Amino acid sequence: MNAISVQNDWKELYKAALFERNKEKIPVRISDAEQRIAARARELFNSGVNDTLERSALNVAMYALVALRSSLDWDKSDKSHAA
Repeated sequence: MNAISVQNDWKELYKAALFERNKEKIPVRISDAEQRIAARARELFNSGVNDTLERSALNVAMYALVALRSSLDWDKSDKSHAA
């Protein structure tokens, strides 16, 4: 894998989580994206590269994934109360 694809693969996993239509697959997509985002953040930290734009994007993506996971959990609890 070249350096550009390594830098951008977290974005593809992030988009896959956001736009997954199958609700059963969303938690796995979120987990995959979270792991790759964390790995990319570590890569940036260890490399000493001060790419504030990408670091900011990583933070925003992680927060969005947490919100997505929360909405799935809320949806599940809402359905269980309706039953």
